[in-house]
Amino acid sequence: MLKPATCALWTVLAVSRSIACLAQAVTLSVGGGGGDLGVDTDAAISNGSDDEDTFVGELGVGYRFANNVVIEGSGSTGFDVTGFLLGGSYEFQEARVMGGYAFPATEKLRLVPTLGVSFWQLEAVESPFLFFVPFARRATSGTDIAWRLAGEYYFGERFGAYFSYSGTRPDFGSFSLLSFGMKVQF
Repeated sequence: MLKPATCALWTVLAVSRSIACLAQAVTLSVGGGGGDLGVDTDAAISNGSDDEDTFVGELGVGYRFANNVVIEGSGSTGFDVTGFLLGGSYEFQEARVMGGYAFPATEKLRLVPTLGVSFWQLEAVESPFLFFVPFARRATSGTDIAWRLAGEYYFGERFGAYFSYSGTRPDFGSFSLLSFGMKVQF
């Protein structure tokens, strides 16, 4: 007679084997690009709307099934360097969970539209002078719908590059990102 722990182990192995058969590739992506952060009047510190260009770094992990359905989780953080040097700055952080489909355009190129949820946080800081103590700070966070349109080009079986355009419409205004980077399949 099998013990419950042995039965549980066999069940976990069988389920994980079934999931492994469904998956075609686990992916890891690292990249960055230019973001456009639009802050409405009610969220800005100076009570005026701001439109800031930000540098954004991003990291993502994905899972592409054999039927080309894609699930991915990613995170990005962006900050406004020029605003920091001139006495004020915005920092935007976002974590996304998205799903979509990888349309094969050619043998090496895929177009991947995705839709999902963005968990974001915005911190606005205003300082009177460079590197002085901030005199005004505002932080807000929320959850909203996010979308992304990406293109992936693989140079070989496992290594490739991606380019994408993504957007989120948070409560404070808007955020869009044009990014590129490297992608590895495992």
